[in-house]
Amino acid sequence: FQWKFTPLLQTTFRKWQASKLAKREQAAVVIQSWYRMHKDLKQYLHVRKSAIQIQAWLRSYRLGKIQRENYLQKRAAVTVLQAAFRGWKTRLLYRQIKAVYVVQSHWRMRQEQRRFLLMKQSVVTLQSHPITFEILNNKNSFKSK
Repeated sequence: FQWKFTPLLQTTFRKWQASKLAKREQAAVVIQSWYRMHKDLKQYLHVRKSAIQIQAWLRSYRLGKIQRENYLQKRAAVTVLQAAFRGWKTRLLYRQIKAVYVVQSHWRMRQEQRRFLLMKQSVVTLQSHPITFEILNNKNSFKSK
């Protein structure tokens, strides 16, 4: 009886042992697969994060370059406008000062004309009265002595 069951028992034990070994190997395969997947995922996420950072830096660099060019272009335009405005203002001031000089010149000329005409009138009046002229001349000669 014992000899009959021994092969069956050995076969059952070997099957159980093989099944246990197969389960262990399957568990090892699952663990190794999970580990490789986790390692690859970690590496993929690192590469992805690095690529995103590089792309963000590149976009930022390009945007900064465009903004700098726009700023320089606007600054140049403002400089041109400022120069034009300052030139216009200076020319306007020059014309105003020139106009003041012209008005002053005319005013002084008019004053001198009046003074000259008054003096001329005085001379004519004095010369028309010879006696008065002589008296005045004598007075002046007394004063000079």
